[in-house]
Amino acid sequence: MSDLRVLVVEDEGIIAKDIQSTLNRSGYSVIAVASSGQEAIEKAMEMYPDLVLMDIVLEGDMDGVAAAEKIRDRFDIPVVYLTAYSDDTTLQRAKITEPYGYILKPFQERELYTTIEMALYKHKIERKLKENERWVATLLKSIGDAVIATDTSKLITFMNPVAEALTGWKHEEAVGKPIKDVFKIINEKTGKEVEESATRLLQDRVVTGITNHAVLIAEDGTKRPIDDSCAPIRDDKGRIIGVVLIFRDITETKRMQDSILKSEKQLRNLSSSILSAQEQERKRISRELHDDLGQILTAVLLDISRAEKQETILSSSSYGFLEHIRVGIKEALQRVRSLSAILRPGILDQLGLKAAVISFLEEIQEQTGLKIIEEMQVDQSNIPESVSIAIYRILQEATTNIVKHAEAKQVIVKLQSDSKTISISIKDDGKGFKLESLPIDKGLGLLGMKERAEWLGGVFKIESAHSRGTSICAEFPLFSKKLAT
Repeated sequence: MSDLRVLVVEDEGIIAKDIQSTLNRSGYSVIAVASSGQEAIEKAMEMYPDLVLMDIVLEGDMDGVAAAEKIRDRFDIPVVYLTAYSDDTTLQRAKITEPYGYILKPFQERELYTTIEMALYKHKIERKLKENERWVATLLKSIGDAVIATDTSKLITFMNPVAEALTGWKHEEAVGKPIKDVFKIINEKTGKEVEESATRLLQDRVVTGITNHAVLIAEDGTKRPIDDSCAPIRDDKGRIIGVVLIFRDITETKRMQDSILKSEKQLRNLSSSILSAQEQERKRISRELHDDLGQILTAVLLDISRAEKQETILSSSSYGFLEHIRVGIKEALQRVRSLSAILRPGILDQLGLKAAVISFLEEIQEQTGLKIIEEMQVDQSNIPESVSIAIYRILQEATTNIVKHAEAKQVIVKLQSDSKTISISIKDDGKGFKLESLPIDKGLGLLGMKERAEWLGGVFKIESAHSRGTSICAEFPLFSKKLAT
């Protein structure tokens, strides 16, 4: 404890010496004693102590409350008040400076020790949380997609710069506002307002995508076609505590699709490059979120558990404070895991394609009540990463379409491989459709699946008929020149 350095601010010499002796007996190092607010600021700037023990009533024009506020704002040093005054006015002024403790004179040595230890621990935790918040904010700001998060009341809690650019709202203006006021979407064909996916998710408790033909109307009236995904943020008990919405401007994507018979080869090359780069970027960001930040938050939770098990006798309010911190960290950890899963499921990289497919289908079945029959006969030892990713994304797109459009009751998913090929088939008993009459927005999803398969030298087939369901099959070679590149 000898490395913990304390600055004592007390204008009565005898009391200052007594405090210094008490601190020394408790194992703290008193690096200086100041008798005025101005002197306290100067010594804090010069010596940068670990903690300031501050009397509220001081000589001169600046009292302890004013000095504590300046020390907090300039140097981020925790302050504990030590005073004989306990009136409401003094307490209210002290609260504004966000002190880490408040001890009334005369005090017991044990009380002083406990308050200082809690103050130092609280400051350490808050500093870690601030660092984590800055890290997450920086990461989300660097993502190429727009990100908006809300609470359960559908009030915005976060927006990244891409979301600011697309909606025309600044983060500070949007926070606290209903998402429908900021994220305004209409149907491109009908011009009617559409309920955003965040609201539908909170109502239906199901991961969802945006409506067909969605157009985002920015604050200045600019209209942009968009695509999105929306997922719940859950607490440690699985309860939904908010929603994260990720969307993107697909103006250029639609423009490219309109000219696909003119430059099919160039578009396919571009599409494959985008898919590859996107998957790698999602994988990198997902791992950084899950591994780095997840480990930091988990370590903080362990620190709290250790603090609670220390022999130091803590007050009920101290235990309450630690529990409050624990809940906040668990919420942050759950948000990190939700974002990580949206970007790329870790199980795909850790346990392989078969485990990822089973986990995904179990989640869909639990969320939707859809009966899913699995048939898995696959050797995972020789599946290239690019093929695993392509199969998983095809499964995602196909099941999303089934949930949104097919009105199916049952889905059969087969994943099979031999020494040369691997294939996946998804067959539902839904209402089916005519391929030739498929709207362009639905066709884009099928085209994306076809592109993924053909990019890797595979074959993509789809069969559908009215009232007879839909069958999708994609087969990939396990060894080819395209896989090597």
